[in-house]
Amino acid sequence: MGQLPGSNAGILRGEQKWNREQNRNDIWRLPMVRIARESLALVSVVSFVWMMCSVAQLVA
Repeated sequence: MGQLPGSNAGILRGEQKWNREQNRNDIWRLPMVRIARESLALVSVVSFVWMMCSVAQLVA
């Protein structure tokens, strides 16, 4: 059956979708997940700098 012209079904469906997306995004706000993500980013930057220094030492 179709939606009735004064029905809130569409609004409620949109709200449920927003809540689902919000819950999915909440996992990235957990402290342990944030620490792990930031640690991986730091390790990535440090390894890149280490690689650049190694290449510069080989070239010199």
